[in-house]
This record gives sequence, structure tokens and C-alpha cells, in this order.
Amino acid sequence: LLFFWTWIPGFFAIIEFLAFLFTSSDSIENDYTADNSDVAFVFIPISVTFIGFLVLVQWTAYTDDLKLGIERSKVSEAVELLNGLKMPAERYMAVKGEFPSVIEEVTTKTSGNDIATLTSNPEGFYFEATLNQQDSVLAGKVVRLVFHRDSKTWRCRSPYTSNNLKNQFTEDSIKGIPPEYLPTVCKSSNVEINANLDYWKREKVSEATQLLEGLKTPAERYMAVKSEFPFMIEEVTTKTSGKYTASLMSNPNEFYFEATMNKEDSALVGKVVRLIFHRDSKTWGCSAAYPNGIPQKYLPSVCQSSAAEITANLNSWRREGASEAILLLEKLKIPTEQYIVAKGEFPPTIDVVTKKTAGKYTANLVSNPKQFYFEATLNKEDSIMASKVVRLNYYPNTKQWSCSAAYLNGIPQKYLPSVCQSPGAEIIAITNPAMRDELSRSKVSEAIQLLEELKKPVEQYMADEGEFPPAIELLSLLSDTDKASIKYTASVIPNPEEFYLEATLKKEGSVLAGNVIRLIYHPDTKIWSYNAAYPNGIPQQYLLSVHKLPSVPVTPGHKVAPTPGRNTLKCILRKGHC
Repeated sequence: LLFFWTWIPGFFAIIEFLAFLFTSSDSIENDYTADNSDVAFVFIPISVTFIGFLVLVQWTAYTDDLKLGIERSKVSEAVELLNGLKMPAERYMAVKGEFPSVIEEVTTKTSGNDIATLTSNPEGFYFEATLNQQDSVLAGKVVRLVFHRDSKTWRCRSPYTSNNLKNQFTEDSIKGIPPEYLPTVCKSSNVEINANLDYWKREKVSEATQLLEGLKTPAERYMAVKSEFPFMIEEVTTKTSGKYTASLMSNPNEFYFEATMNKEDSALVGKVVRLIFHRDSKTWGCSAAYPNGIPQKYLPSVCQSSAAEITANLNSWRREGASEAILLLEKLKIPTEQYIVAKGEFPPTIDVVTKKTAGKYTANLVSNPKQFYFEATLNKEDSIMASKVVRLNYYPNTKQWSCSAAYLNGIPQKYLPSVCQSPGAEIIAITNPAMRDELSRSKVSEAIQLLEELKKPVEQYMADEGEFPPAIELLSLLSDTDKASIKYTASVIPNPEEFYLEATLKKEGSVLAGNVIRLIYHPDTKIWSYNAAYPNGIPQQYLLSVHKLPSVPVTPGHKVAPTPGRNTLKCILRKGHC
């Protein structure tokens, strides 16, 4: 029994069986006496049965080995045909620079006794032999000779997948030859095949990255001359595609070139890689960290940057756009201060202090003389920054400037320089008393400016109509522009009986909510004066000296006495009808 797995027991069993068949019954009777005839009667059938079983087992093993040997010979023929393609294929690649697209380019023998076809796959860099569709377990199965481009070597493979070895070749694995039929040299895992395909895809991507790399120097020269990123790719190169690259394009808004892969490979078709110019460091970066980007494993290490790096570059570019606007505003300081000294007022329009009212990223600059600030609005170069604003505020009392964008449509804080990253004048005023007073004065200044603008229209109205204008007529005197620009003033109401205009501030969380100031007309002298000495009047500290009156005790319910001669003038304006 120790040798049951070899041919030895079977060999002896056959000899004994033949000897038994050709031995006469007399000889058997002589060998086995009557004393042990019962033993012979039992032993002989059992021996014959056992010997027959051994013969059957050995014959089955023999036929299985015979079939396996036949199938292996078929595979060996396929491998031999494939090996004969190595030298012609290497010569072809040395001359053409590519893998043979059809098998006839390297051999005239495209089939064999047990080989149905030989084919070439230039995308996967392999030749494939398909076995004949005959009564065989290997009918239609394939074996491949794969060229590894990194090591310039050949490997024999069959895309077979066992239960514990899964890969992406689901369709191919059905055609794979089981390992027991393959020569030892072909019994490697599909991991190597996948690695070769990955290498091939990486080389395709390398073509795209090399095309992008070639744009660096021309683009830098272009930016040095034009001071802007190339608007179109044709401005820096004439080669806008390649064998595996469908197109190259330029994005001047976000400062990058983009390469798109063509349909040569279904895994890469439509995928992109970008060459990005970092304006802060004047360097280039390669990345594909986008939804349609080339998978990281096919990219060179220099291009395997994260989306965070791309975002950082975009933030840098947007900060530069905001910086341009702030620089334009900064240049207004000195001419504005000179204008205020000469004219005694804040510039009514931007063009009186500068001729440059726009820039590459700045749509316009405007002046707001009522609230003492300049405002820069960004253009539509970037959808995130389009129409965002930043302001340069002037404080008349301290003669200081501040930069801020803390408004609903303000530039986001992260794109502003640190000097402009304030929470806004409204917020600062809560914790800074000096700033609160300055903000309150700016609100009062708006009301006073409105009253000042009404002087001449009211005088003209009195000259034409002979009476102080009523409320409905007063509001009609304001232009649409003035109405739209009112921010802190709730109303301006005339009092035709006592000849004054009263401005009331808005009730929006301010220390001045509902406070008033009056512009009084003196008929005898035909001059105007301001007064806020009322219980709900604007506190004196928020008024300019020209608007302040001597401190006069005021009691609740106190009413300012009519100016002498006022009623007389009223009669005259009404043409004697008193």
C-alpha cells in the first residue's frame, strides 16, 4: 500500500492477473489442497476484484495524464509561435516607434495545427494566440506574449482568473487558459499584465504632460510682454494635439493650460490634466485633481497634487484681483486730500481725482461724497468675484483712511490683504468708542448733506410759489440718484408754519436712532442755520462746529419761538393774503 500512488502495484497486479488466466485448473488444484480449499474459494474472487480495481484506477490516471499532455502540447505550439514574433516585433518597434498594429506586419504565419489565429493588440502591447474551436477543454482559449515597455522584455501570460485571484479582465478571464495547461514560464499572475497596461497608460499621459511642459517658456515670454496670461493656446504654440492628446486649451481667467486625452484608450478618453501658473511664486504646477481628471496612478509624481493646492492657487489669483482694486483706491488718497483742502468737500465724482477708473480686474471706481468713501467693483473675469466691492473710507475729523469690504456684496475676507480684513465699521463701532463716534458723525453728515442740497430748491420754490413748500412738494425736489443713495436718513419733513426742514435718522440699531436735526430759514436775514437743541435732537458731539449752537437749556415740550418777521415774510410770499 505504500506504493499505491505509483505504477508498481498495478504492474505486479497485471502480471499476477495474466498468470492466473493462463494457469490450468489442475495446477491450481495442486497448489491449493483440500485442506485450504475453503480459503481458495474465498481468496481468489477477492483477489481478482482488487486487482481489477487497481487496474481501473491506474488506467484512469493514465488517460488523464495523456489528455493533459495533449492539451499542453497545443499550448506549447501556441507559445512557440508567439516566441517567434519577438525579434520581428523588436525590429518593427525600433523602426516605427510603435507596437505592430496588425500581426501580418511581423509574420506571415498567423495560425497553426491547433492554433486558430494570431492577433496583435497595439494598445495592450501584446500578441495573442487563440486555440482551435475543436472538442477540447481549451477550445477558444488564448495565451499572450506581452511586451513590457519599462524593462523592454517579453512575458508569456494567459488572462485566467482563479477564485482567489480577481482582476479587471472579467471578459478576458473567460478566455484564459487554466494554469495546469501552461508552461511554467507563463504561470504568472495578471498583476504583471495590469502593471504593463498601467505603464502604457502612463506613457500616453506623459505625451500630454510633455506638450504642456513645452508651453512654459513661450507663456512666460508672452506674460513678460503682454502682462497677461495667453488668451488662446495658439498664441504660444502651433502644436495643439498629439497622438494620444485630443486638444490643448488655455484658461486665462484661472491661469492654466489644459490637455484632454483622445479616444485611443477608453479608460482615458476625455480625461484632463492641467499646467497651472502660480502668480504669487511665478512657478508652474501640474495637476489633475478634478472630477474629469486623469486618475492619479497614471500621472507622473510631479502632477499628483491635491485639490487643496489647486484651491490655494485660485485663492492667490483672486487675492491678486482684489489687490489691484485696493491699489487703485490707495492711489486716490493724496489727490483726494489735496482736493478737500482746495474745495472744502469730498470729491463728488471719481474723475476729479483720477483718470484711471478701471483696471484689468476692476470694473469701475466710484465716489460717494455723502458718506465719504470710494468704492471699487470687480469685473466679471471670475464668477466668484464678479461685482464684489471694496471701499476706502475717509474720516473727516481724524483725516484718516480705512479699507473695508464688510458688506453683503463685499469681497470675501480671505481674498483681502490683512489691512482690509476688518469686520466692518458697523461692527468695530460696537467695541471702539472713537470709531462709534466717527461712524455716527458720518450718518449725521448724510442728513446734513441732504438738507444742504435742499436750500436752493426751497428758495426757488418760495420765490415762485410765495410759500414754504409742503411735504409732498419737498420729496419731489429730490433727484432719483439722491433718493437711491440715502442710507441713514429716514425722512426730511418741512414745517411751512415755522420755516424749517427737519431730518430724522433711521431706527436701525444706532445710537442716533430717531434723532433729528433742523435746517431753519430766517426770513429777515435770508440765511439758513442748523439746530438740534431738542429732546430728540442729535447730540452735540456728533455735529460739526458749524452746525452746533450755544448750549441752551431745553426742557421737554420746549418749542423754539418763531423768528421775528417770519409771519410778515409769510404774508408777503402769499402776495398779501394773510
